[in-house]
Amino acid sequence: MRKLHLLLLALILTFSVIAQDEKPIEEKQYLPQAGSIAIGIDGGPIFDYLGNMFNGTINNGLNFNENTLYFRYYIADDAAIRAVLSINNSTNVNRFNIRDDAAFFADPLTGNELEDVQTIKNRDMMLRIGYQGFKGYKRLLGFYGADIGFRYERAKTAYEYGNQMTVLNPAPTTHWGSLATRDLELNNGAKKTISLGAFTGAEYYFMPGFCIGGEFGLSYGASFTGQTNSKEELIVGTVHVEREVAGNPGSRRTNLTTEFPYTYGSLYFMIHF
Repeated sequence: MRKLHLLLLALILTFSVIAQDEKPIEEKQYLPQAGSIAIGIDGGPIFDYLGNMFNGTINNGLNFNENTLYFRYYIADDAAIRAVLSINNSTNVNRFNIRDDAAFFADPLTGNELEDVQTIKNRDMMLRIGYQGFKGYKRLLGFYGADIGFRYERAKTAYEYGNQMTVLNPAPTTHWGSLATRDLELNNGAKKTISLGAFTGAEYYFMPGFCIGGEFGLSYGASFTGQTNSKEELIVGTVHVEREVAGNPGSRRTNLTTEFPYTYGSLYFMIHF
């Protein structure tokens, strides 16, 4: 019996030493921590692509036409400063061949051509900055927060004509017809929008640092649109005149709306690092 007791004691001591030498299995860190940075995109195009894969859509492809980017900086394990940035600026230059009036008047059989140019500039920029707090269990986090935003929109169209407007040719040929009064510039009034909002939603971390989420919220916005104006040219008597023409005097609009999605996409992906 004494030998049995000694054997059991030896086994217990052996297992105790082995247990102390074993390293604990490290738990995966799924959730972001203070100091983490995150970027995100709208998940809609990805879900559309996957859905089209299963229904046999021809020429299926990822179409990331949403140009809004999401950013976060975590000031604590359960709180972050977030920003939403969207820039959608474009310049389109359209060129059109038109008859050379001077050459045509000298020789109707001539094939000489000139060029009219239309330049369209669109500016659309938006920035929202806010606070976001998190609360949840394991990989599922609910969140809440508030933000403030500013958006600037403007459109301008300019024209350059191949045929010059003169006393001898007061309605020159253009791509848009023979015009006695021609537009040189069209300026839509700049639209400026200030917004305030509150939001809530949830995220699920399906991989360490990778989550999918959705949100909705309440938003108040005030938009101010400036006066439109244009510049045109014409012949008055024997004088070539360029004049400014005032358009709509501008407008103001306010709205209070519930929104889904709020600012991020209906479903979005965030990557943390």
